[in-house]
Amino acid sequence: MTPREYMMKNKNKTIVIGITGGIAGYKISGLIKLLKQKDYHVEVVMTETAVKMFGTEIFQKETGKPVFYQLLGKDFDYREIVERREVDHIKLADSADLLLIAPSTANTIAKLAAGFADNFLTTLSLAVACPIVICPSMNVHMWENPQTRENLDKLQKRGVIVIPPDSGDLACGYTGVGRLRDIKEIAGILENLLKKSKQLSGRKILVTAGATMEAIDSVRYITNRGSGKMGLAIAREAKRQGAEVLLLRSQKAVSDPSIPEKTFSTAADLKKLLEEHTPVYDIIFHSAAVSDYIPEKKYKGKIESKRSLDLKLIQTAKLIGRIKKINQGIKLIGFKAVFGKNREEMKKIAGDLFRSSRADFIAVNDVSRKDSGFEADDNEIFLVTKKGTVVKLEKAAKDKIAAQLLEMTV
Repeated sequence: MTPREYMMKNKNKTIVIGITGGIAGYKISGLIKLLKQKDYHVEVVMTETAVKMFGTEIFQKETGKPVFYQLLGKDFDYREIVERREVDHIKLADSADLLLIAPSTANTIAKLAAGFADNFLTTLSLAVACPIVICPSMNVHMWENPQTRENLDKLQKRGVIVIPPDSGDLACGYTGVGRLRDIKEIAGILENLLKKSKQLSGRKILVTAGATMEAIDSVRYITNRGSGKMGLAIAREAKRQGAEVLLLRSQKAVSDPSIPEKTFSTAADLKKLLEEHTPVYDIIFHSAAVSDYIPEKKYKGKIESKRSLDLKLIQTAKLIGRIKKINQGIKLIGFKAVFGKNREEMKKIAGDLFRSSRADFIAVNDVSRKDSGFEADDNEIFLVTKKGTVVKLEKAAKDKIAAQLLEMTV
């Protein structure tokens, strides 16, 4: 039976496992067994180095189906592809609910970060539309190498989920971080991800992110420290859970090519985008840092710096107050940045914002801290409900805060 025929046989959720040339690859047969016990449909893809190390038989025995590892087999005939209009790596990519690469070597991580498509696995990785999870496994010095860290950072910014390695005795004789995570832990993480993958299916979520920019002259502008990291994390997590997502982000905010987006510069630009898209969405996370003030006058050209300048600022209308007027049925989760306020003060500020915006939730964060909030990778939020209940989301990476927010508000 061909790989294609096997793929059509089972319609359960499909986990595609990519095995690369790391010594921990032998453990993956045990992972396959665990996943099969949970009734997942498992397909295996191997790099040619992994095939040389382990062969295909052990994995073929566990899955009961052939292993993919060659883009072009010995009997490849392009005329068959033209006639059939099917390519194995595309067919497999379309069937995947999740792609796991375990173990993931430093070499494969580098290829993924650079967008290489030089073997079946890297080509498949570019073709999938499902979540990608990687489990790095390597020597401790390779794990700590700045290039590896940079490559992992690139992948995480694109939405790839990294299950970091454990610390312990390594096959190379070293002791340290680099050992493949326990397969039972990996199986549990995959199960949770797949449970969430369709959780928001059918929901339409709009997210605003980043700081507006208001021109002083043709060169200078007023803005703030909002990076858009929190909004992007929410958009990624919502998409991961199956929602239809649109990110409205500042031109200078962080971005992810896998997330549909439209960009804005000024508060007026964002207002137009909200008026266009709010009517057709169910939920909005309004995390954009919108300017409270704009220059009364915009100067043409560049103001000469030889003299002092008095700049008059005028207050802007609060865009959060417009959202429910545009779509009264939309669920609104607003964000409020405060500076050095205590819990009770935050609750009062949120109460005022509830009255003016009719929001369903207000996420308040203290931007006086350097370790969370604006520009930081972490956040700490006090989530306030309309009834005045306050729930503290302890400081954590913004992707984890995003998952908690979605769980508590949607």
